[in-house]
Amino acid sequence: MSTSQVTLGDLVRETDSGFASGERSADGVLQVRMNCVDTDGHLDLSVAPRVPPISQISRYLLEPDDVLFNATNSPDLVGKSALFRGSLEPVTFSNHFLRLRVRTDRLEPAYLVRWLGYQWKRRLFHGMCTQWVNQASIRSERLLQLTLPLPPLAEQRRIAAMLDKADAVRRKRRDSLRLLDEFLRSAFLEMFGHPVRNPKRWETKLLGDLALIRRGASPRPIEQYLGGTTPWIKISDATDSTDLYIRAAAENVTDEGASKSVRLSPGSVLVANSGVSLGFARILAIGGCIHDGWLSVENLDQRVNKLYFVSLINVMTPRLRAMAPTGTQPNLNTGILRMLSVSIPPIALQERFAVVLQAAAQARRGFGNASDAADSLFDSLAQRAFGSG
Repeated sequence: MSTSQVTLGDLVRETDSGFASGERSADGVLQVRMNCVDTDGHLDLSVAPRVPPISQISRYLLEPDDVLFNATNSPDLVGKSALFRGSLEPVTFSNHFLRLRVRTDRLEPAYLVRWLGYQWKRRLFHGMCTQWVNQASIRSERLLQLTLPLPPLAEQRRIAAMLDKADAVRRKRRDSLRLLDEFLRSAFLEMFGHPVRNPKRWETKLLGDLALIRRGASPRPIEQYLGGTTPWIKISDATDSTDLYIRAAAENVTDEGASKSVRLSPGSVLVANSGVSLGFARILAIGGCIHDGWLSVENLDQRVNKLYFVSLINVMTPRLRAMAPTGTQPNLNTGILRMLSVSIPPIALQERFAVVLQAAAQARRGFGNASDAADSLFDSLAQRAFGSG
């Protein structure tokens, strides 16, 4: 079957930017923003804000089969793309997007979105960005210079449909993990009540009276201390998983770097102390040194089961974020964490919950393996469809 390489500009009949609006209006028009498109190319209109209509609003209304290319964002997110399939009400788009209307006699829009998503995963767009202080952008002229493989329309539709089915499988696997997490939160609240309100009137103690709390330390510049044998445990070693344990670190530090940091043994509890990750907890399954984005909770009182405690912190994450002083980014210091009131239910009840949590962890590993397999299937199909082009 013949597959030619065609310039995107030859296949797109219209390229337009949306409009900026800092206002909100309860009875306004929906506007697609950056957060409405995820990294898998799904468009979620439920999070789209309503903005006041502007003059010539018809220029910015989306039509079914419009392709939205996120041309302005942080460098790693530029290039997220989605297909607009229609809506029961008018929908517009912000100036962070380019709207591509293709020549449908030559190019299937769903095929284009999958190709753009494949290129985003390959970080093609990252290298095409013009970067400012906080955001990066790709000019429409440069985007339209790209070439893509163009099989016959029927084959394009077959490829798009195949990838849509594989995508549906991987989303179901991820939904299984999400539902499991929702079940665990519900089970925690059913057994213990909300820890802030403490409706069951459990005994409470300040965390500082139950454990030793320290902040991690980052030797700087860190590049001078990488490459040793001691695990260097960062926030990123925990945020890609819902596992309550940190089982590996992506980098190691030298002995000198470790001497300038905080070394912990397996079993220590970590609480993220700043930024968008603030307030979630994990247990170390390995020994190592911790980044200053972590607070450690060590020598936890024997009246508090570790798995119960980590779950309690994770339920209280919104509360911890509200307690953190605001600034360039919120920060949870050791003093604040020491003053956290911790409810202490009977240890037997905590241990019953720990058994539930461990059973859920086994199920999660099964779901996680299935999710990984679904991701691999999708990536393999995309690789076969688009190759290195």
